[in-house]
Amino acid sequence: MSTAFQQTHQTLERYLQDLPTHGDFAAHFSDDVVVSFEGGDQRVEGREAARQLIEAAHALGEIKLRSFFTGEDHATIEATFIRRDRTAVPYAAIYDLDGDKITALRLYMTGAID
Repeated sequence: MSTAFQQTHQTLERYLQDLPTHGDFAAHFSDDVVVSFEGGDQRVEGREAARQLIEAAHALGEIKLRSFFTGEDHATIEATFIRRDRTAVPYAAIYDLDGDKITALRLYMTGAID
């Protein structure tokens, strides 16, 4: 297992521990991270803007992680967003990483989360 793969895997594991518990998940982002909801017009740049966007989404429900896969500088998760009305919205996220920081996060939702 390459060092880059191990670092990507460890970074994503730590991020996924912090994300559902509302920990400091934004600490895993680069300063210039880009977060986008693909197929829509929501896109933000920068750690603070990314944190605010994700926290706003999490205020609408909770995440249930199904699986995640890592490579040397990319990672992917499969998850379900459970809205407050208990509607399940399956989604996937693709992460780009540079070292131990997430530089991009692309979200592919199968429906609305609000």
